[in-house]
Amino acid sequence: MDTITYINELKEKYPLEYDCLISSFSTQKDINILLSIDKAYKAICKYCGWDDIVPDEYVSATIQLATLYLNDVVNINKSVDGEKSVSQRVQGSRSIAFSNIKTTVINSDGLTDDIKAMLPLPKLRCFD
Repeated sequence: MDTITYINELKEKYPLEYDCLISSFSTQKDINILLSIDKAYKAICKYCGWDDIVPDEYVSATIQLATLYLNDVVNINKSVDGEKSVSQRVQGSRSIAFSNIKTTVINSDGLTDDIKAMLPLPKLRCFD
């Protein structure tokens, strides 16, 4: 499958979310927006135990999570506790300063605490 076909398939799969985010992020390339939406859908479906379908009442959670992915909210320069971020650096004699700005931390499920609060509790899956 070529890239253009994949982009068109994602546009057809997520039309509402794409229209919402394209108006906010008009400078981003379509593929970045669509991949963020797809990543958000997959993270939410995996967490909730859904089979690749997010009910309509949770579209806002998907849009919010896709926006976080698009904005690169996870700061590479955050400290170990996730509470502080680097506000100043100096290369000569290695100096660094931290600010107490809280950063949004995406956990191992690919979600934030705010997104989890918007979703129902995950289903327990049992296999035979």
